[in-house]
Amino acid sequence: MELELNSKSHVFYDTGARLTATREQTQEQVVPDARPDILRIVNVYGSVLTSDKSLRDGRAEVGGSVRASVLYLPEDGEGVEQITLSIPFAHAFEVVSDPDDLLFCTSELESIDARTVNPRKVLVRANVRVNARIVRRRQAELPCEATAPERLGVRTLVETRKLNVATAATAKSFSISETIELNGAAAMAEIISSRLTLKAGDYNIIGRRVVFKASATVDMLYRSTGGAICTHRCELPFSQILEPDGVDEGSTIIIRLHPCDMTTAIRQEDGGRSFELTFTAEAEASAYSEREFETVADLYSTAMRASVESGELELETFGGHSERRSTVRSTIETGTQARDAEDADVTFTQGSIVRGEDGTAVECGADVRVRYTGEDGSQYTARSRVPVRIELDGDGEPSVELRAENIAVSAAAVGGVDVRFDAVADVEMTRRESIPFVKSAKLEEFGEDAPARPSVVLRYPNDGESMWQVAKRYLTTEDDIREANGLAAGEIPAPDKLMLIPKRR
Repeated sequence: MELELNSKSHVFYDTGARLTATREQTQEQVVPDARPDILRIVNVYGSVLTSDKSLRDGRAEVGGSVRASVLYLPEDGEGVEQITLSIPFAHAFEVVSDPDDLLFCTSELESIDARTVNPRKVLVRANVRVNARIVRRRQAELPCEATAPERLGVRTLVETRKLNVATAATAKSFSISETIELNGAAAMAEIISSRLTLKAGDYNIIGRRVVFKASATVDMLYRSTGGAICTHRCELPFSQILEPDGVDEGSTIIIRLHPCDMTTAIRQEDGGRSFELTFTAEAEASAYSEREFETVADLYSTAMRASVESGELELETFGGHSERRSTVRSTIETGTQARDAEDADVTFTQGSIVRGEDGTAVECGADVRVRYTGEDGSQYTARSRVPVRIELDGDGEPSVELRAENIAVSAAAVGGVDVRFDAVADVEMTRRESIPFVKSAKLEEFGEDAPARPSVVLRYPNDGESMWQVAKRYLTTEDDIREANGLAAGEIPAPDKLMLIPKRR
C-alpha cells in the first residue's frame, strides 16, 4: 500500500546560473572637421552604460555602450583637444531558463586604450566584462507528516531546519534629473568626459515597500572658460521605493544599482557655473528571510516492510553581505619627470577567489592610468597594472563586485607619480544546502524473508549512532528503548553502557 504523505509548499528564489564573459570592442573615429590634426594621444577615458538586457529563447543577452573620450595634443596650436565616441557592446549567453526567471547583470570596463591610425583618425579598444545571474522563482512541496493507522506502526523522523533564503527578487528602472552647482570650481566651457557611480545605502521596510537611500557620484573632466583642463567630483543623494513580494520586517535587502544612460549639459545661462545631470538606472534587489523547512526525512514501520524513495532539495542560502577594502599604494613610472599629477583612473581585471590557511581573499589586477604634466608643460599619461588582494569575511561562496574609491595622485620626487586608492569589494556570501526528504513510501506484509526479531537484544551503542537508527534497525521505537533503559526523553545512552533493546509488541 502507498503511504499518504502530507506536504507543505515552500516558495523561494534561487540562482539558476552565474555567467561571466569579457569581450574586446573596437571602434575607429574620425576627427571632427572643426578639430585640428592629432600630434599625440594624451589619454582616453571610458565608462560603461548597460541599456539593454533580455532573457528569452534560451539566451541571456546584455548590451549597452562604452562612452569614450580621447584627449590629444594637436599638431598646430596649443592646449589639449578631444574626440568623443560611443562604442556599442553586446554579450549573449546560452542558458536554460524559465519564463518567470529574472536576469540580473553588471557591466564593467576592464581596460581601455587608444592609438592613432593617422592624424585624422583614432582607434579605441575597450574590454567590457559582463557578469550575469539568472534568478529563478521556485516552489517546492515537502512532506511534513505521514498519515497511517496506528496498527501499522509507522514511525517518522521529522527534521526542522531554519535557513536564510531569498524570498523576493525584483528589478526596477528609474530616472533622475538634477541641476548640479560647481560650488566655487572653475566655470565650464566644454565637458570632456563624465563618469557616474551609483551606490545603495540604508533602507527601511514599511509593509511591502522597501524605501532605500542612495548616492550618485559624478566625476567630471572639463575645459574651463579659461582654457584649463579641470576635474570636479560631486555627489547627489536620492531615494527610491521598491515593492517586492515576499518581504517581511526582518528581511535583509541587498540592492545593487547600475547606470543605463546618462547625459550632462552645461547651463550657459549662469556662465557655466552649473550643469544639468540626467541619468537612468536600474535597481536590482534580493530579499533574504529566515524560513522553516520541516520535512519527513525518514520513516519505517514496526509492523510491515517499508520501501522508501528518498530525495534532496538543493537551494541557495544567504551567508552575509559586507564591504571589504584594501588601501593600495604604488609609484607609476613616467617617461619624463612629472611636474604635476592631474588625475587617475582605475579599472579592475576579473577577480579570482583564493582560499588558504589564512582565510579567503579576492585577488585581481588594477589597471591604473595617470595623466600628468611634465616639466616641459606638456600633457602625458603613465599606466601600470598593480596587484590587489582584499581579505574576505564569512563562510560560503563569495560573489564580488569591485570598485575604486578615494583616488589620490601626486608627483613623485624622481621619475614617477604616486597613486593611492581604496580597492573596495562588495561581497555577498551564499551557500548551497541540501534538505533530505521522503518522496514516497510503500508498505507491504513481511514474507518468509522477514527479519529475525528476538524478544530482547543486549548491545553497546556504536560510535555516532543515533537512537532513531537503533530503533529502525530493530523495528522498535525510541520510546520503548528509553523506557527499557530508564532514560529520560531525548537522553542518549552512554557509549560504555550496555543497552537493552526490547521487541515491539
